[in-house]
Amino acid sequence: GANRTKDGWWLWIFNNRGVVKFADAEERIDRAKDSPVRVRCRRGAPAQVTELLGGDAVPCADGSFARTIPAGDFAIFNVRIH
Repeated sequence: GANRTKDGWWLWIFNNRGVVKFADAEERIDRAKDSPVRVRCRRGAPAQVTELLGGDAVPCADGSFARTIPAGDFAIFNVRIH
């Protein structure tokens, strides 16, 4: 999903793959289902990308950035545009 901000975008990505949950058993997570993603910005190159949950700066190159979203997890990015 995406939400416009005054200086860019908030982008959130969910990875629902690799999670097995039943009421009568312990949850299992298959790390082979971790998903690498690449986000390409079509409306201007990102000036700065920050992962909001951890506060980590995400490197940008050629108008895009990449991150791996673990199985059963999500990430929220603050993408500032030039």
